[in-house]
Amino acid sequence: MTRRRGKAQDLFADTRRGADTASIVRAAGLDAASLDSERTRIPLAVVDRLRRAIAGTLDDPFLGLHFGEACGKHGGGHFLFAIMNNSETLLKALQSLIRYHGLMTHIVKPALSVADGNAHLTLDYRLEHASVTCHLQDAALSLPATVLRGITKDEIRFGN
Repeated sequence: MTRRRGKAQDLFADTRRGADTASIVRAAGLDAASLDSERTRIPLAVVDRLRRAIAGTLDDPFLGLHFGEACGKHGGGHFLFAIMNNSETLLKALQSLIRYHGLMTHIVKPALSVADGNAHLTLDYRLEHASVTCHLQDAALSLPATVLRGITKDEIRFGN
């Protein structure tokens, strides 16, 4: 019988590109088996160490973009993305993102404003035990962009 890879392993597969997962997990002070459990709660300070260990190992200036994209692609089973995918309009999908985002994470709080047919998504970082890095900012923007691209079948256009 083949054991199915866990969600954490799927994300690592997309972001690590050849790096030794075991050494990254050890560098962050984690037990690799705990990453496969749906019930494992990992404190933000440990997530920050894991993020730094990955960034130090990969030397990828676009790691945050790649990680956010991987989360968006592999997060299809998350209830928030399911709600967004089944929304009647893109605006309703964005409103669902804002309404239910706090159930997914408390690291970033998104806000939405709509004016002149354009939606503006802003992010407020709420970090006490971790730091805001370019990788975190990139991931926080790349993840919803990936989900929205999936919802619109790549028809959405992002502006500045």
